[in-house]
Amino acid sequence: MLLSAIFLTAANAIGLHQHSERACPDQELMQECMGICRVEYNYCRLLCETDYCLSICQRQYDECNDACPCGADCPAGCAGCDNPICPIVTTEEIATTTVEITTTVAPTLPPPYLYVIMPKMSESYLYSGNTTSALYEAAFQGDHKKYTRRSVTAMIQNVVYIFGGEFDNRKIAYLSDCSFVEVSARLNSNYSSGAAAISLDDGTKALICFEEHANYDSCELFDGKKAVQTHSTNLPHLHGALGMYYGQPTTMGGWHKEGKGKTETYTPEGWRQIVDHPKKIAGHSLIGLPNGSMLLVGGKSNKEFQPGLWILKKVNGADKWESFGELKMAVSHPSTMIIDSSIFVFPGAGAVVDDVKQYPLQRIDFIDESLETISDVEHIGDHENYNYMPVLFFTSDMYCLK
Repeated sequence: MLLSAIFLTAANAIGLHQHSERACPDQELMQECMGICRVEYNYCRLLCETDYCLSICQRQYDECNDACPCGADCPAGCAGCDNPICPIVTTEEIATTTVEITTTVAPTLPPPYLYVIMPKMSESYLYSGNTTSALYEAAFQGDHKKYTRRSVTAMIQNVVYIFGGEFDNRKIAYLSDCSFVEVSARLNSNYSSGAAAISLDDGTKALICFEEHANYDSCELFDGKKAVQTHSTNLPHLHGALGMYYGQPTTMGGWHKEGKGKTETYTPEGWRQIVDHPKKIAGHSLIGLPNGSMLLVGGKSNKEFQPGLWILKKVNGADKWESFGELKMAVSHPSTMIIDSSIFVFPGAGAVVDDVKQYPLQRIDFIDESLETISDVEHIGDHENYNYMPVLFFTSDMYCLK
């Protein structure tokens, strides 16, 4: 896991004891659930720099524990408990729901279809249309209900692949119909929170970088059959993302001080450091634009959510970072995707507004498909919870709806 220390207060310890002193009919699920709560709590604390923020982390941690099997909200274990870690409804109930909803909504969906696979697989959905904010539940499956949690994704030969993740740092799996299928090949290092992946060589390979432990600089290439190690970055770039800059995978920044504000680009000979960014940002998204430049979206600077959009481009032959506008609402760890003349931004996390955490979905609209001039930024919806870098892909075909 990303976190090597457990930041538990006395109140947390008491809460754990209260869970464990009772006989729980779903002991293994309870322990797994509480382990997830601890990881999310520690991750939340790492992003804080004020007591107020820490108090929110504490409250969310207590609520998470209460919602676990045999917690305050589910005293009988999974019986009557709607925690997603508990067994799902019966096959008969699923089949009935699938038939009813599919036949009702299928004729009304305008393309293109943007699928959003969430860390909690049961919360995945379809966003339909560039101007129609229509959300429909999707039915993707994996071996675990949070199979994609903290994994990274890239397309190989037009197939969606995921790499690593919280529950298996070295797995490689691809999306087949509505399910993820794990391949026999394995990654050489552990990749989870803060890792990144990108397609290259015309979509025939994926570059996966920034392992969870060690120096946070390793990279490897996967060609659909085997993962092999390649050049490591010169500096650590965990949570620094990967984007395409004039045809070359490029990273910027990260959590570790040596890599903050530093930009590196990948070549066959190794990584080459180019121009520094004026801010020390981490937890952002990088996305290549049609003209070869690269856009930075969201992230955190000095532990504060930053709404800024930044563009890396060539000015008189020299690489240069420039401000390129702002999101309506600041986010970190978003996933981004270009569709026609828009960039969709799906968080991730957002700032606290009026004592409430924000998880806004946004769309950056450009005047045309060259993506050189922004015309507007729209707030198009909200997630209910923190969802680290959801898997995004779009298609002209509609499938996997509940």
